[in-house]
Amino acid sequence: MTSVAPIPLIGSQEMLVSIYMPTKNRPDLLRRAVASVLNQTHREIELLVVDDGSTDDTPAVLEALANQDQRIRFFRNESSKGAPFSRNIAISAARGQWITGLDDDDTFLPERVSALLAYWNLLETVGVKFSCIFTQDIYDDGKNISYSNKHGTVAWKDLLEYNVVGNQIFTLTDRLKTCGMFDVDMPAWQDFDLFMRVLKEFGPAKLLDSALYRLSIDDRPDRISRSKKERIISAFERLSAKHPEIDNRLKQLLFLQVFGSLYSHRPGPADIARFLAYGWNYANAKRLLRSLVGRY
Repeated sequence: MTSVAPIPLIGSQEMLVSIYMPTKNRPDLLRRAVASVLNQTHREIELLVVDDGSTDDTPAVLEALANQDQRIRFFRNESSKGAPFSRNIAISAARGQWITGLDDDDTFLPERVSALLAYWNLLETVGVKFSCIFTQDIYDDGKNISYSNKHGTVAWKDLLEYNVVGNQIFTLTDRLKTCGMFDVDMPAWQDFDLFMRVLKEFGPAKLLDSALYRLSIDDRPDRISRSKKERIISAFERLSAKHPEIDNRLKQLLFLQVFGSLYSHRPGPADIARFLAYGWNYANAKRLLRSLVGRY
């Protein structure tokens, strides 16, 4: 792994926000994502981009971008190590008090960071206990726009039913480091796993009820909906082992996420037997039946 030399930061580090972003072989999307960070109304930011073994002109693109704006620092894996490994490089190098992430095919709205900071300060001022903040999302498939409908307070056990938080949180950098950052051995659900550990350690997540993160939704083969069923089940098994206090009812809910609306998987006979091995719960059984017919 190589990186550019550290560069002195602009402005006050007391309000510095770090943003981590892995990337690989998508220079055009990368430019768009980077621009959305550099155009934030809150200027005290650092963008840490990790090139995960790109074989195209991504390294040259990153070098040019970093030369144009000293708030960018970039790192490179000579061979691909995966997004969790790459994110951990950035988090380890982060110098901001707060941190959040961005995928290279998504974008921030210009006021995202300033709004998150303002809401963080408001919650602290009124004495609310919380671990992190998440926002509503904008879904953009290139033709149509839709919006998420997340609810306001999420405890770690709530995530066992559904990852309502989504794929990004805003929190203190030290909290991600304390919780061990991303588990590079998770075959899937890496964000879900880390967020659960953060909420378990530091308290519930709070929703900033504004759509400030734009997700690009398309049919590329690397999208989450195409994840193989075996990988998702392996992720379920690893996550379950990390939290042995989860009871069978909650374990059923977690298992049902393998067959949820994010994926195109249907439960087979072996999956039904595994579900029933955790016991009988009428509400969970109804969810299983809906997943059998694709009604989530």
